[in-house]
Amino acid sequence: MALPRSFPLLFATFLASLFCVFNITSFFLSSSVRNSGVVLSRARLVLKSSASAAASSSAASLPSSSSPPPPPSPPLPFLSPPPPPVKDDPLDFTSASARAKRRYGENIKPRVTGRKFHTVITANNAKYVEWQTRIAYHYWKEMKAKFPDSDVGGFTRILHGGHKDNLMDDIPTYVAKPLPGGNMGYVVLDRPYAFVQWLRDVDIEEDYIFMTEPDHILVRPLENLAPSEDVGAAFPFFYINVKQFESTVQRFNDKGVPLEDMAPIGNSPVILHKSKLKEIAPLWSDLAVRLKQDGQAVKDFGWVLEMYAFSIASAQVGIKYELRLDFMVQPPWDTQFLRKCVGPSEQGYRENCQDEHVWILHYTYGNDYTLEGEFTPGKYGAWRFDKRSYMATYPAFPLEMPPKQLALPGPKQNVIVWTLIEKLNEAAKALNI
Repeated sequence: MALPRSFPLLFATFLASLFCVFNITSFFLSSSVRNSGVVLSRARLVLKSSASAAASSSAASLPSSSSPPPPPSPPLPFLSPPPPPVKDDPLDFTSASARAKRRYGENIKPRVTGRKFHTVITANNAKYVEWQTRIAYHYWKEMKAKFPDSDVGGFTRILHGGHKDNLMDDIPTYVAKPLPGGNMGYVVLDRPYAFVQWLRDVDIEEDYIFMTEPDHILVRPLENLAPSEDVGAAFPFFYINVKQFESTVQRFNDKGVPLEDMAPIGNSPVILHKSKLKEIAPLWSDLAVRLKQDGQAVKDFGWVLEMYAFSIASAQVGIKYELRLDFMVQPPWDTQFLRKCVGPSEQGYRENCQDEHVWILHYTYGNDYTLEGEFTPGKYGAWRFDKRSYMATYPAFPLEMPPKQLALPGPKQNVIVWTLIEKLNEAAKALNI
């Protein structure tokens, strides 16, 4: 029998219909399976639990196997995206780069002049001075070891308490006698007389002398900053002002030198030729005693009376000084280690100079801050450090670090205070104190 001519079209329609029915059926079947997944899973759990119970019951009547049960599978590790990379802010003094680079200049290679200087620190036997001296000497040794070919020569601690102490084996020391008539309750009055004795009794090989103090920390390898044999280098103090007390100064100006020649300095920090210091020391010692015996001088000069004596004595023997603002910083009033250079407009200051990283950190003032990093001068802060809090004993190291705002960029930043505590703690750890 012959097939109708439309058969191919009808057969194709039939196959298409069959394909649609098959897909619809598969869809409903898979949906049913998905929807019944929970039921099936529960059923499997019930069956598994029943089987486990039966196995346990059977195992109880059988001898135990010699092989231990397999250990439980370890939990899957907690998966989390890797933390974002830490941005190392070069102005953040808590950052790794700041700690490594020490942007206050300790890795700056010192200029070598070939004119060696001998470092001298004066101290008495007080515990308060002892711990500061140990820290100062620690950083001096560190700098000298790091740059052995620099101008840094030897080191002497002049101990003007009159007797030996427990640091004799640790620090090169010269023991000086106190003033024959006593220091009149002004302990630094023994200092000039101690220098007179040391210069008389000891012949150092270096031609220059660097005078420093226990509360000075070297933060940069020191160079011989004295311009020449006739001119020393000194830090200018704003509170040494001979013109303010002209009448008192003139009574002790035995050689009538101009007041302009009396530099606003003390004996430290100072670098000068040893021959010049030998000229200054006897007059310095004599003037200090005379000023201390004068009521008006004591009233005018106060606790810096001995510094005025050094300034007047220097002028009377004709010693000039180049004033170096970059010699040191004094926290909390200074906040950064880069010192602005004073040009030729002010007498005695370095001319045609550039801004410099300082050499010394001088921690004579108290440092008071709120826990939020606000500076509170004249008021005890919730965080504070003052060396005078440790007159009779060593500080309890490690000291608490300042509020973090002092290390971070912003208006509260004071990297000098932050670094001071950091360096005190580092030295204490190295010295095991």
